Amino acid sequence: MSAVAPPAPPRRQVSAIERLMSLPALFRGADLTVRFRWTSKTASQYLYLWRQRGLVQPLGGHSDVHANLLKDPVPDWQRAVLMAMPSAVVVGVEALRCVGWTTQIQRRPDIAVNGTHRIFGIDPFVALPRTPEWFEAVRPGIRRGPPDTLPVLRPAWALADMLQTQGWGKCGLWPDDVYWDEAGEQDRDDWRLAAAAMGVPAAARQDVEQGLAHRRFGECRTTVIPAVTADFCPACGESITDKAETERVMREMRAFDGRENAAHP
Repeated sequence: MSAVAPPAPPRRQVSAIERLMSLPALFRGADLTVRFRWTSKTASQYLYLWRQRGLVQPLGGHSDVHANLLKDPVPDWQRAVLMAMPSAVVVGVEALRCVGWTTQIQRRPDIAVNGTHRIFGIDPFVALPRTPEWFEAVRPGIRRGPPDTLPVLRPAWALADMLQTQGWGKCGLWPDDVYWDEAGEQDRDDWRLAAAAMGVPAAARQDVEQGLAHRRFGECRTTVIPAVTADFCPACGESITDKAETERVMREMRAFDGRENAAHP
């Protein structure tokens, strides 16, 4: 008489909470196929269901990086970006804001990413492709912090990059948005190197050098520009001029700076 095999033990149901608690705060979707022995299709289905329930949040694009909101309800998006795009560097207005050069805040800060690598359209940042030559040119201006934090372009280098690629206004800043008093000797040295490396246009270079000169002399002289017309924004408490009026005001400011610099060399 042949032996009868005992019945297989009932399959244990594992809850989504239990599975997610076994995962780190940041993970890749591909990790699920290894950890839980799922197919790629099954992993994608679970990720969809978890997103629908508000248990995970994707970094965005096809990065395959996800934040485990059970482990950390406030995701570390900088570390997530480094997982997806290791070459990323913070540039633009955010690079100035984080050291006190401006109070302007971008909803989605800019990051530069090596264009020869994969670039993803992610939610927390705007990824800008840059050439390997660009990365080599700005290498002296990259400030690296603790592990798992994004490197940041030092402010003078970031400003030079913005002025070379976009110019005042289009980059999100005008000269009077910059707190020149926050600049130190290292920043002035950085500016000279960055302006040359980036090929900053002469007019924009003059604006920055005048701002840094005022910081150096420690003097503050004023002038009045008559009959400026603008729309008042109640949300930000500032007056907003149109393009023609902005250009006129900038001409008047440059002329005033030129007279003062000539009078006080």
